Amino acid sequence: MVKTAENFAAGFFGVPEYLDQVNIEILVESPGLNNSGAPYEVCNNSNIASRGSIGSTVATEFALNAFNSTIARLQSQVFGLNLTATDAIAMLQLCSYETHALGYSAFCNLFTEEDFLNYEYYYDLSFYYNNGPGSPVAAAQGKGYLQEFVARFTHSFPAADSALNLTYDDNKTYFPLNQSIYADATHEVVVLDTLTAFNLTALFQGPPLSLSGNQKRNSFVASKIVPFATHFTTQILECPAQKPTRQIRFLVNDAVVPISDSYHGCPKNADGLCSFDHVVSVLQKRIDEIDFDYDCFANYTAKAGVDYNGRAPRK
Repeated sequence: MVKTAENFAAGFFGVPEYLDQVNIEILVESPGLNNSGAPYEVCNNSNIASRGSIGSTVATEFALNAFNSTIARLQSQVFGLNLTATDAIAMLQLCSYETHALGYSAFCNLFTEEDFLNYEYYYDLSFYYNNGPGSPVAAAQGKGYLQEFVARFTHSFPAADSALNLTYDDNKTYFPLNQSIYADATHEVVVLDTLTAFNLTALFQGPPLSLSGNQKRNSFVASKIVPFATHFTTQILECPAQKPTRQIRFLVNDAVVPISDSYHGCPKNADGLCSFDHVVSVLQKRIDEIDFDYDCFANYTAKAGVDYNGRAPRK
């Protein structure tokens, strides 16, 4: 995360200029410590199988069936080792990571197109139900970033009712409110939590993901929304041709999010623009809707196959 922030600063401001033009605040990621970039460390329900980890459970169950023929094919070439779905996924991961880091991986040639499609859907299930609308804790985990975004928009410090760290967020030294650009670095799962907290439903159009296989009825694909080096950008623009002139838009991996498909009251616009004041009011209402304490600490049971809008079910 630190390297990501440093490299962004170096690329944006130049070297060595960024060394004295940028202040990088580093928050500790550790259990029990508030950090909007690692909210699962203070959200107790995050790692409970029947709540925040239902995505991990259903993805594992999917893999047990989806990779049977893959395992049989690979097992015929291996002696003294009994392969499992976990091994198949690990080798597919090596294909991904080695290709990204080195440009090539010998593991890739072991798999068919069907294997890769099942591998993709394995992660679709995991992300959708752990950190997307199918998760009962995703919005709560993304609430800290949502609050910090709105705080910067409105030039006011956020309230302490999420995973954000108030030691940093209640003073202008560590949480300035008058900058023209802000950059945060975190994990891709937290980016998806944040998109869910922002209620950008345009990214998840369709029924909840099927647990048995990809029916291609939902627009969500994890590798397109939260790939390596994923980034979520908010732009505030002065547009003389628009009324009002102050507009806002969201981009995910450089693609404009159709905001009218997410927020009532935003007109259809090819550039994804909507009134800044209107969007801020929508996001402020969303902050009020998300009950961090209940979603992260209450005793409830969630299940896969449901679009919770990222929030815990009520009895």
